[in-house]
Amino acid sequence: MRKIAMNRKILFLGFFSFILVNGVWIWKYHQSVQELASRVGDARIRLERTFDEYSFLSKTWKTGMESNAGSLDGSLTLWSMDGRSSPLKQLLSDDKKLILLLSDSNCSSCVEKLLFLLNREKFADLADHLLVLYSAEDETIKIWSQRQQILCRAQFFRVQEIGVKMHLDLNYPVFFLSGPDLVAEHYYTIYPALDNLTEDYLTVIAKRYF
Repeated sequence: MRKIAMNRKILFLGFFSFILVNGVWIWKYHQSVQELASRVGDARIRLERTFDEYSFLSKTWKTGMESNAGSLDGSLTLWSMDGRSSPLKQLLSDDKKLILLLSDSNCSSCVEKLLFLLNREKFADLADHLLVLYSAEDETIKIWSQRQQILCRAQFFRVQEIGVKMHLDLNYPVFFLSGPDLVAEHYYTIYPALDNLTEDYLTVIAKRYF
């Protein structure tokens, strides 16, 4: 009887060990599958993001090439924060300016992040030559007034249309240079995920022109 009881105990322990070992193996396998699925998901997201960035850069490169040296409408009327109007040609009559086009359709946090970037000490001279043209609805004027406080050294003007002889996707902020000749050049469309490229663009423009 003792031998039978011992055999049963051994059999039970063996069965329990088998269940335990297999349970641990199944749990580890499940964890591995989850980790693999997570890595695959992350890789897919990175691939999609890279594709989106490539598509964006390709589109903006083509737009920049097609629109470079395009003419601006000098009679375009701009309104300052205090309601005074000025034609664009008057603001560009003395020297070259870096123009930043913004609109209500831009990501709000992205616009403010960009203004804080321009407010850095390294871009102080650039800010003195910056003309911010924004397209806004009446109900958002106060927001733009607050944004001007971020970058006090730049000139802010409201504009109904940009007057550039080209199509621009104003869902994204756009930089370009212009001066007394009213010729627009060095277009750069800002993509939020590519902050380093924006900073490189501003650094080159500041060194070359200002």
